[in-house]
Amino acid sequence: MKDSNEFKSNNNSKRRRARRKGVKVKVGNVTVTIYFDADAGPDRKPYRVVWKGADGTVCREMFGTLDDARTFAEKTASDLNNGQRPFTKEEIDKLSTLDGRVRQWGEQLAPLGRTVDQVIADALAAAQILPGWTSSQMAQEIRKRHATIKEYLSVKEVKERYLKYMKSGFKRTYSGHYLSQQSKYCNEFAREHAGRIDLVSSESVLLFVDHYRVQPTYKHKGKTPGDDGKFTADRKTKDSVYNCIRRLFAHARDVLAALPADERTAAERVERPQVAPNTPGVYTPREIFAMFGTFPDLEMMLFGAVQAFAGLRPCEAITLSDGDFQRDEHGTYTTILVRHGKRGPRGDGAPRIRQAPITPPLLALLEQLTLPKGRIFRRYRLERYVTEHIRLAGVAYKHDGLRHTFVSYRLLQLKDRNRVALEAGHTVAIQQNHYEGLVNPADVKPFWSFIPSVKSLPWQAKIPDVKTLMRQVAAKKAEGQA
Repeated sequence: MKDSNEFKSNNNSKRRRARRKGVKVKVGNVTVTIYFDADAGPDRKPYRVVWKGADGTVCREMFGTLDDARTFAEKTASDLNNGQRPFTKEEIDKLSTLDGRVRQWGEQLAPLGRTVDQVIADALAAAQILPGWTSSQMAQEIRKRHATIKEYLSVKEVKERYLKYMKSGFKRTYSGHYLSQQSKYCNEFAREHAGRIDLVSSESVLLFVDHYRVQPTYKHKGKTPGDDGKFTADRKTKDSVYNCIRRLFAHARDVLAALPADERTAAERVERPQVAPNTPGVYTPREIFAMFGTFPDLEMMLFGAVQAFAGLRPCEAITLSDGDFQRDEHGTYTTILVRHGKRGPRGDGAPRIRQAPITPPLLALLEQLTLPKGRIFRRYRLERYVTEHIRLAGVAYKHDGLRHTFVSYRLLQLKDRNRVALEAGHTVAIQQNHYEGLVNPADVKPFWSFIPSVKSLPWQAKIPDVKTLMRQVAAKKAEGQA
């Protein structure tokens, strides 16, 4: 090609446009741009080739003639489009200073789209795993592992496919809250990692997890946020973030084949944060007696009783209707038909159904009242009202504490893990990890001997709103401290 080209065209508008916007060399979805510096002196190369590498960094090379610049641009665009990444001069210079064998590995691994640092890491790992091999054999082994990659995808592309896969319900039906959290973590990770997912290092994953920050919540009351208005995440949140990123990388490897098969991903090579298992809050019989004596009406009392004496979750209790309370042939209540609040693993998203027991305390309460027809619990924000009345009784509120109390005392009463697991709708492993050994065996008999007294309580009493109840709780707490 003659040097009278787009940059030196006789057409003034064409020449100005070329010098301002550059000449584009496009191969597939990859574009490499050539710029011309008309003011370059005789000792400077006037043609500058600019492209964005696979890891998101902007790369530049200078050339003396347009022929050389265009040839390099076409090769670079072709390599990038095929999932490869040519080394820059700085990287080649860095390789030349290394050990001879490592330099040979780097030259043979260059078309794999790996950075110099990653090539060196691969080479050193291969030297440890395959001692005595020649450089070509080691490079061939590493190339074979990377040959399992079907397509090179960015973190953003993997994230979009992963979230779509989760929302499809192919594996199981996830709750809206869980999907929202996964989407939040993945989007933030993708914003910080713009390049290909196979180029993400373990160090960057660990840095993202360790420095993860959250928006202020009620837990941060009285604390001062950072300059960004956020707080450092606690260990449990970081564990959730890590699990999300680990599943993202596993999806890229196992489903999308965007990472080498049969290899640990960058997330799996990170040491997982050690988080102690949750210890469920459990009420003592004295606390149960106190709170049930504070409930002002039958609706609240029954809502608390189906959790404490049948093991229902609040989300399961709130949906109960009169037909869910099963009777035997003698008309005695026997079980509660529970539509499991946590969806099953089936792709159709159908809820699991279990039968919760009606234990003596709950039976004694049911025999003293008449259930309304249709949906039983209709008060708006019923769970919050129950929470505030528990606090009014002088009892510290514990999240899902009524259900945890049932499971803990039921295990000691029956001494049958499998049966309790069926009644509570969870697994034996959860019982072993969380519930066993939480209560005093001496409290078992008083707990199951409790008989709630409804006196002359109405089904729904007129009570203050939640904010008024909260003020009453605060006043009582302040009075006790005084």
